[in-house]
Amino acid sequence: MQKLTILLLMAVVMISCEENKDLNVTLNESGTLKVKVLDEAGEGIGDAKVEVVTSGQVVFEDSTNSSGVCETGKLLQDEYVCRVTAQVDKRIYQTETYTQVIAGENKTVEARPMANSGKITTTVVNMEEEPIEDVNVAVLPFYHEANYTYEQMLEDRWFHASTDANGEVTFTKVPAFEQYGRSYSFFVYYDEENYDYPYEEVNLLRGEHKEVTLQVDL
Repeated sequence: MQKLTILLLMAVVMISCEENKDLNVTLNESGTLKVKVLDEAGEGIGDAKVEVVTSGQVVFEDSTNSSGVCETGKLLQDEYVCRVTAQVDKRIYQTETYTQVIAGENKTVEARPMANSGKITTTVVNMEEEPIEDVNVAVLPFYHEANYTYEQMLEDRWFHASTDANGEVTFTKVPAFEQYGRSYSFFVYYDEENYDYPYEEVNLLRGEHKEVTLQVDL
C-alpha cells in the first residue's frame, strides 16, 4: 500500500511539473499589445471597437477607454491585424494595422482611423445643365434607397453643405473602407417641398477624390 501511495505521488509530481513546463513555455512565448486610437489632432478616441486577428481568427475584442487606449493583455508571439472601428459624430471610420507581438516585449500600436478617408466633390445642375447655387447637398452612407423619405435622409446624412456659385461643394475626410470602398448616394434639397434624390452613386477608397455631377429637378 505504501509503495502504491509513493507511485501515485510521483505521478502527481510528474504531471504537475509537465503542466508548469507548458505554462512556462506559454508565458515565455507571449508579449503584450496596447492599441491607441487617435483622431487627426492626436487625441484619443474613446469607445472605439478594437479587434485583434490572427490566421483569420479574432483572438481579442474590446473597446478603448476615454483616453483612446485598449490593452489586450498577453498574446502569443505572432503576427496580428488590429481592426479598429471608431465613430466621430455620426461618421464611422475603419482601419487595419498590421503588427507583430514579440515574446517578452510590450508593443504599442497607434491607429488613426480618420486617415482612412477620401474626398468627394459634387456639382449640382438643373435639367438645363446650369449650376445651382446655394442648394443643400447631403452625403448618405449607402447606395440609393428608392423608398427613403425626406425625414429619413435628413436623419441619416453624414455630411451636408451648400453649393457655391459654380454649383459645387467638396466634402473632405469622408470615410473609406480598406478593400472595397464605401458606397455613397446624395440628397439635394431646399426644404421638404423642394428636394431631389438623384440616382448617382460613388464608391470611395482611401485617398481617392471622386467628382460627381448631380442633375436635379427642383
